[in-house]
Amino acid sequence: MIRMNHQALFAAIPLVAPGYLLVKQIDNPFSIVVGWIHFLLFERHQNDSTQRDIPPVESQLLAYLTMGILGFIVTNHLVPHIKTYTLRKGICGKDLGKRGTPTAETPIPEALGIAPGTVFLVCLIVCLVGYATSHPIKLLDCN
Repeated sequence: MIRMNHQALFAAIPLVAPGYLLVKQIDNPFSIVVGWIHFLLFERHQNDSTQRDIPPVESQLLAYLTMGILGFIVTNHLVPHIKTYTLRKGICGKDLGKRGTPTAETPIPEALGIAPGTVFLVCLIVCLVGYATSHPIKLLDCN
């Protein structure tokens, strides 16, 4: 179960603009998802040399928005686990700005950027591979 708090709502603010564009352009997102499933199950394994149609912009926008939401969920789940792991292994520091307060000696976990950085790279690679396989003519543009 995903806990929704005020921080999660603030993190979802960048998704408002793509979501608005997506709602304006897509009549039925379920037909696009069914098209993805059909492509993954049946058409992807065909080895014919026919040129595939370029997917519509709505399909690409839905894919990128879905990848962003999945990346947020995975990051939101990973950060607390990485936090406890780094504290347990002693990868932590002290907040020098709070010297003289009771919270000055509280250990602060370091290297929490590992989780969002890794999730970002995985999402980026998946999006680039999806773009490259749906646009074989523009494969060189990805480099």
